[in-house]
Amino acid sequence: KNDLMTAVTELNVAKQNVELQFNHRMGLFLVDVSNLTSSKTVGGNTVSTTVKSVVVNNVYPTVNWNYATNTVTTSTTGSAIDVAMGLNSSSNNNNLYWAIIPAQTLGNNNALLTITISETTTPTSGGDTTTTEKIFDYIPASGLTITENNVTKLILKFAGNYEVSATASINNWTNFDATGQEIDVAEYALIPTVYDT
Repeated sequence: KNDLMTAVTELNVAKQNVELQFNHRMGLFLVDVSNLTSSKTVGGNTVSTTVKSVVVNNVYPTVNWNYATNTVTTSTTGSAIDVAMGLNSSSNNNNLYWAIIPAQTLGNNNALLTITISETTTPTSGGDTTTTEKIFDYIPASGLTITENNVTKLILKFAGNYEVSATASINNWTNFDATGQEIDVAEYALIPTVYDT
């Protein structure tokens, strides 16, 4: 969850004031899971679902910055890792997970995200409450590209019985609307693999 910001300027006059304009050299990746959280009555039981964790799979975590050319490249020589996303603690959206990721394309022919959902069933007529976890691997139809100094946001939802779809948007990080206003939305069809634990 570390960022890299750089600023480069040239001085043409001695003792000139130095103004630095910093840019994010990684991308901010957001996943909104509001639509995966619910409480409903099913067959005389109250069933509540909450998201326990969101993990971005197969991320190359290392970047190289060339000062002379002011370019940042993502190193693919090391091993890819799984990145646990942080949960937004803001009161305006506590179902928003985030991670700062080096520029790269994720989810090419493999799981982009692994989401763990807790499902609690409470009988309305009394009885024992049970809780199970379901783990979903989300495989996009095509890769999702994270670019430097931009925000990429996915909004996940259930489209049916364990069918999941998502919308994606990419915005300029510095102009990103914290309320989640979406611009240039493209559809991503995600194919889940479901594991009950």
